[in-house]
Amino acid sequence: MQKLHYTHWTPEQKQTLNRWVHSLPVRRVDAHALAKGVDAKVCLQVVRTGTVIELHNLPLTVVIRDDSGHCVAVNLDGTLYVAAYWYNVPHDNHATLNVKAYLPKRNPIRWLAKQGVDLTRHGNCGIL
Repeated sequence: MQKLHYTHWTPEQKQTLNRWVHSLPVRRVDAHALAKGVDAKVCLQVVRTGTVIELHNLPLTVVIRDDSGHCVAVNLDGTLYVAAYWYNVPHDNHATLNVKAYLPKRNPIRWLAKQGVDLTRHGNCGIL
């Protein structure tokens, strides 16, 4: 599994990813996410307004977090949906984050293109 973390991205890359994710037509929240007791509207709001913090390739997902600490993982393989939800304290500084688990200094736009995702197709999932 490959993972990318936002701390390795430029401000322009972050802006591009956030704008793209906010445009994705995500309409469904998986039962696994809803089992956490969160309202589907909260999950979908995180997708529309949150910040991209991670990218994963197996399965192809984007992790998004909002300012309140709500986090979602959106599946990008084919059908778009919120696959998971969790809450993380907003002031958590992630001191225990294992930075070795992430690919260093990778361009997330190029990395997504290699995964078959075209970010130029706003309003569409961009899966080639």
